Amino acid sequence: YKINSDMTIDAYDNVSFYFCYLDEIPLMFNKIDGLLDLSHNNLKNLIGTPKEIKLNIYCYENPLESLDGFNLPFCKLKCDDKQKLIRKQQLNKFLDILK
Repeated sequence: YKINSDMTIDAYDNVSFYFCYLDEIPLMFNKIDGLLDLSHNNLKNLIGTPKEIKLNIYCYENPLESLDGFNLPFCKLKCDDKQKLIRKQQLNKFLDILK
């Protein structure tokens, strides 16, 4: 791995926080050259997910309320209620435009 000047991390392999009882992602990632497994935690958003990822982000079994922090194509995200979260995010963006 490499720690960048902005304190984000470039990981050169898979990263797993599987079943770690996390309420938030403990590190800020810039790039991951594998997959990121965040499944079975207590995450409510995806703040801290990488700007670039080679494979996918898995976040099954989390009480996600929003996709805040997720800035990748939706096909890279594997989670419960994915379509519901995408619609909610799109609605929020639309409502922000109307303000």
